[in-house]
Amino acid sequence: MNFKWVINKLKEGKKVRRPSWEENSCWVLGIDQKICWKDGETAHIHINQIEATDWELFKEKPKVIILDDNELSIMNYAEEFPKNWKRICESLDKRKEGEKLIK
Repeated sequence: MNFKWVINKLKEGKKVRRPSWEENSCWVLGIDQKICWKDGETAHIHINQIEATDWELFKEKPKVIILDDNELSIMNYAEEFPKNWKRICESLDKRKEGEKLIK
């Protein structure tokens, strides 16, 4: 892919990179249409990059997170919280409705 392709992909909001770059490096389109590294630092574009034809879309690799038992419990709690909160609210609503009927 040539540099014109790079510009079009950046305008579409995509991230681009070259295979020779570090694994997690890529360019994005920053504020004021500046080409930036993904951390926001302005990229300096060299002639070899403009002439390159090996551009590709950046695909972030999934991160592997190793948790101990305590962290795993916290993650499970966080995942289950919305469902549990909904049950609690529904239970409270039913209780309030029951109290209204008694009064």
